[in-house]
Amino acid sequence: MNLIGKRIFLMAAVISTALMSCSDDDAEDSVDDLFEVASLVVYNDVSYDLDHGYFELLGENVGLDSYDVEVYLTASSVTLSASSGEFSGDGTFLYLDFNSQDENELSSGTYTFLEKGEERDPFTFAGGYILTNYDEEIEDKSEYEQITGGTIKVTTEESKVSFVIDLTSTNSTIKGNFSNSLSAI
Repeated sequence: MNLIGKRIFLMAAVISTALMSCSDDDAEDSVDDLFEVASLVVYNDVSYDLDHGYFELLGENVGLDSYDVEVYLTASSVTLSASSGEFSGDGTFLYLDFNSQDENELSSGTYTFLEKGEERDPFTFAGGYILTNYDEEIEDKSEYEQITGGTIKVTTEESKVSFVIDLTSTNSTIKGNFSNSLSAI
């Protein structure tokens, strides 16, 4: 092979290597971006979609500078009846009991699990649970798991709320994200 042929071959090899490494980076970024925008939790190594979010402002925690906000994240098949205020359907259900700094909304920030005996200070959450295979007709079909620790990062922007969920439960972990609007109960 002459000198020009070797240079063309070498240049082609360098360009193809650079293009392949860029395409791998793009694929990895796409997976990371998808997880950041996907609304799901992973519990017992199984992924569960969370499509709907609901909240209820319960008022001031008396004598403290915090406000009780209950949040319910559910699969699309679990909905809230406007007339009865009850949930119905089958699917995944995640309940969280937050202590917000703001009386009118869930404040942005990182919330830590409230250990037994601690005050309901702002940016803590007092517990919660996950129900998988929730079925309003057959309660014993549901798998219920109490939350026992962890953190939840909350970001509020206009009408959208995002949660980064990193929790422990009695027998497992619950990790995931939720990004959507929350409907008032």
